Amino acid sequence: MGLSTRYNNAFFLLTRYYQLDRDWRQLEDEFEDRFPNVHFPDRQTVRNMDRKFQRIGRVDDAPRSGRPRDARTEENQFLVAQSVVEDPHLSTRRASLQLGLSRRTYQRILKDLGIHVYRLM
Repeated sequence: MGLSTRYNNAFFLLTRYYQLDRDWRQLEDEFEDRFPNVHFPDRQTVRNMDRKFQRIGRVDDAPRSGRPRDARTEENQFLVAQSVVEDPHLSTRRASLQLGLSRRTYQRILKDLGIHVYRLM
């Protein structure tokens, strides 16, 4: 189940939970009519969503702190493409060292750009 589907389900659940004045049986019936292939959550799950909504005003996860996981920025993609154009015979190991990227990140960017290493030589 995708994130947008999950949040649509949560939005529907909480909206109807309040509109039905917490009538659990009717909420379950309406949920199953609207989302026939989705398992209806436990009462505790809906109560936790309700508490979270009351506390922070939303049900989605808060942004994570710390370093972003993806080094495949537009700037890095441009630098990789530029390095390939400037010296197409340079190994991925040396090129990644020159750019300050990990070898694996360099390889992933090459793949994103549609550049195959075996075609560079």
